[in-house]
Amino acid sequence: DKVIKKMAENIPEILVDELKNADINRRVNTLELTDNQGENLTFVLTLHDGNKCELVVNELQIEMLARAIIHAINNAEMRELALRITSLLDFLP
Repeated sequence: DKVIKKMAENIPEILVDELKNADINRRVNTLELTDNQGENLTFVLTLHDGNKCELVVNELQIEMLARAIIHAINNAEMRELALRITSLLDFLP
């Protein structure tokens, strides 16, 4: 699909150094699905410092979001984690 391919070209690279020196206050402590009505999923992310961020994902973006997460994990040289996530995705429709 052209759209998926175009979005994949724009996945930002995450480096191991960025992960090692990440701001702990930006760490996500919890992820909660707050709305799944219609074609959008709304998540609330609670950060380590207590701030909350809302993330709205359209159902057409779910596959690309999963690919982006796996791509970022692979770039960070965390292959075992990527393999675990990939195996879990086999159960998605």
